[in-house]
Amino acid sequence: MTTGIAQTRADLGQPTKSTAQVALDKLGGWAFKLLAYVFLVTLAVLGVVPVLWMASSSLKSIGEFNTNPWLWPHTFQWSNYTRVWQGANFALYFFNSVFMTVAAVTTQIMVGSMAGYALARYRFPMRKGLLYYFIAGGVVPGQVVLIPLFILIRFMGLMNTRLGLILIYTAAAQPFVVFNLQAFFRSVPAELEEAARMDGAGEFRIFWQIMLPLVRGGIGVMAIFQCMWIWNEFLFALLFASKESLRTLPIGIFNIIGQYYTEYPVFFAGLMVATVPIIMIYLVTVRYVIRGVRAGAVKG
Repeated sequence: MTTGIAQTRADLGQPTKSTAQVALDKLGGWAFKLLAYVFLVTLAVLGVVPVLWMASSSLKSIGEFNTNPWLWPHTFQWSNYTRVWQGANFALYFFNSVFMTVAAVTTQIMVGSMAGYALARYRFPMRKGLLYYFIAGGVVPGQVVLIPLFILIRFMGLMNTRLGLILIYTAAAQPFVVFNLQAFFRSVPAELEEAARMDGAGEFRIFWQIMLPLVRGGIGVMAIFQCMWIWNEFLFALLFASKESLRTLPIGIFNIIGQYYTEYPVFFAGLMVATVPIIMIYLVTVRYVIRGVRAGAVKG
């Protein structure tokens, strides 16, 4: 069979490969796959090992942590979690983080999806300039606007309020959310909107019942990214929600660290309380996001 194919190629004037060359090509392909698998496994180990070490450290006593920091604990100290949940007031911090994340992400998606849809579908003066304005907002570091933002929030009477922090998170996320969602809206065929208008659907109904379901994959991606950012955000929460009743988990973890002494098992227990929920959210939702991207990315 191989001889026949080689003869056919020779008759057509195509270069033929010897058996040794074919074997070398196969060997090169296997070597590339092996290197790729080794690289991916290395990345997975680098991502999993720190989490396992953090979990191990959170279950040790302070004495065992000082003498045996790298190995698995001999006796599990579940009391570390009780101490961090009750003694360090992490129950309140956890509630504040959940509330801020859900409220801010919901507001970000609502505002960003409407703005992205308008920029992608409507033609009006300065439309491109407005899109560039959003893009430019993503280039400016958050630290640059801290002083004017502090003055503005204090002038509005929103210092140390949940609403003030939610508005800050919403505004800070708009460049990223609007830019990406308008790209998702552009991928939807315009014929779907035209058909809906011919059937008598209004603009809001087209947006809410037709366009949003088609870009649910993009909305899911934006929601996951923003959840991870807000859940771990430190600077804005420290400056604009410094009251004890408004502190989030990153601020609570920071307060565990003492100037002269830190009980690291309790500290790592606090890190686990803050880390596990966002990992679980990502693991549960990532397959639905991928499925939504495939189903919603309709190409004309």
